[in-house]
Amino acid sequence: MEKIKIPALEESNNGVMPSESFNNESKTAAMCCLNVAAIAILAPSVPYILSDFKSGSASLASFVVSIYILGLGSGPLVMAPLSEVIGRVPVYNLSVVGFVLFNIGCAKSTSLNMLIVFRFFSGIFGSVTETNGGATASDLFDQSQRGAVLTLYALGPVIAGITSPVIGGFITAGLGWRWVFWLLAITSGVFGILGMIFLRETYAPVILKKKAARLQKKTGNSRFRSKFDYDTSPRKVFLLALMRPLKLLFWSPIIFSTTIFLGLIHGSISLSYLGAGVGSLLGLLIFAIQTRRLYGSKKSKSDGSTELEPERRLDGLIWTYVLVPIGLLLYGWTAQRKLH
Repeated sequence: MEKIKIPALEESNNGVMPSESFNNESKTAAMCCLNVAAIAILAPSVPYILSDFKSGSASLASFVVSIYILGLGSGPLVMAPLSEVIGRVPVYNLSVVGFVLFNIGCAKSTSLNMLIVFRFFSGIFGSVTETNGGATASDLFDQSQRGAVLTLYALGPVIAGITSPVIGGFITAGLGWRWVFWLLAITSGVFGILGMIFLRETYAPVILKKKAARLQKKTGNSRFRSKFDYDTSPRKVFLLALMRPLKLLFWSPIIFSTTIFLGLIHGSISLSYLGAGVGSLLGLLIFAIQTRRLYGSKKSKSDGSTELEPERRLDGLIWTYVLVPIGLLLYGWTAQRKLH
């Protein structure tokens, strides 16, 4: 039996109006800001938390903050593949609900172990907006627009990473450390409700699959199929998406081997975010300029093509081969006891 293929959505925005594209991405970026803020906002509260729970363990002090990052690394292994099976919006909604509930659990914790467990799971659910935000941008914008959009998208989390320790310090001093979690729960809950009301699905295969199902139901004709329907089971799609980051981890060991754990005394722990923040801002600016120049040079060629190989976005990393060793030498010099 011949199957009727439903045409694909427009490559530029997958059938979403341009204004709605920016609205979808801005709401996702707002949630991503809260996720990044949740990493560092607790740092100034650690001494108060240890005092409340009558613990003097230095290892637990750093673990309370770093356990969230472990959740950030674990969540995408499941949530990112899941978004390619059921769509972006259901995964976003699920993540917001989990993020709110587990931050409430952190605020109501009665022991340090309870706080650590809840913070780990809040990291898992909080990871969705950060990891899937780039996928949403890819759904909404074509290659020529994507560089500038991703730059603006990443700007919010960078600023959140710089300012959140300062905000956390004032909240802890004025209201207590539990209100740090209440603030995260309240703000993410508000954005989550707005997202559930206004966010639209952006993943083309899921949109077309639902459209095909509606046409099948309306016409009684089962031949309507999405062009993305390859008769692949959801389980296989999930497993294929799950294997991508694992292949990157094991086939590119430099990603794992360059992971660094940094510990500082509580009095100056927030200062470490300033250097990363300034460097990230400069990097985003350079990335936006470089991407625009690459597309400009590509478009000026005789064929008029605007397609750009994904690897060309990595051209700017060439300079890091020189800058990273210099930065490490400076870090090693300033890390001396008499200077740092």
